[in-house]
Amino acid sequence: MVFGGKAPRVLVGSRRGVTTREFLIETPHADTYGLAFTPDGATLAMGSHDRVITLWDVPAFRLRATLNAQASVACLAIAPNGATLVTGDIDGGLQFWDLPAGTLRSTQPRASETGGVWSLAFSPDGKSLASGGDDGIVRLWDPELGVERLALTGHEAKVHAVAFSPDGTTLASGDFAGKIRLWRAGP
Repeated sequence: MVFGGKAPRVLVGSRRGVTTREFLIETPHADTYGLAFTPDGATLAMGSHDRVITLWDVPAFRLRATLNAQASVACLAIAPNGATLVTGDIDGGLQFWDLPAGTLRSTQPRASETGGVWSLAFSPDGKSLASGGDDGIVRLWDPELGVERLALTGHEAKVHAVAFSPDGTTLASGDFAGKIRLWRAGP
């Protein structure tokens, strides 16, 4: 379990919810807006307002790498295979990273026509990435190529939440007006 903020806390617990280890990540970076674990739980990615992405070695409680984003990071997501990190920023852009190498693979500067990209979610098979932002449009991306596949319209307010169902057949999106839409995402 991870709590974000000015000084994120990482709690490692048992199945009964009892905290077994806790560490406070002291960082000189600005507020944390995005947090995601790799599928194996060994790395925690943190995106901050000051355009810095930090990768933390969770078992060793140490900084593994620092990546420089192109704008303030608003959200991030890690692919189910752990190979791709995607960050969304307050300027409406997406950045696709090769996570093991720590290198920027591609960018999409206008993933939201107005304002920022505030939510990201990978499909369970990792073949699709959903984004939601200030323009009220839910977009589906090819995460390998970094290109938009489909734009889903219908929200009348900023989309700040997206999530795939565990079987990948449904995509949920939520907006600031309190509306949730369910979209058919697979067979």
